[in-house]
Amino acid sequence: MHLQVRLPVACVDDVETAAGMTLDGAALLLKRPKPAREVAKREGSVLLLAEDHPINRRVLLHQLGIVGFHVDTADDSQKALELFEHRTYGLVLTDLNMPVMDGFELARAIRRSEAEACGPPTPIIA
Repeated sequence: MHLQVRLPVACVDDVETAAGMTLDGAALLLKRPKPAREVAKREGSVLLLAEDHPINRRVLLHQLGIVGFHVDTADDSQKALELFEHRTYGLVLTDLNMPVMDGFELARAIRRSEAEACGPPTPIIA
């Protein structure tokens, strides 16, 4: 199995870096101002995070917030699926080992939901 991702190239002058976060002159942490949620919805940058471990959820939420993403969280796959079916997300991040259904089952349920709604596939990272 292979994954190929095409990412846009940004000009370093267009990206704000966190103060003091450098290694040999290269920025370790890049961030952008968090847009209003409505703007994020339009640009497809609202994320869904399915993570049952509270500390992992908190750390990921913090990290994604630093780089300017709005994130909805669910502490199990069933709650994540319910959120997914009622909102639009640009990306789903899921833990593989969760109660109710694991991340693989969640991904299959999301794909079924998208097929029923004739919607485009949402990227899922597990």
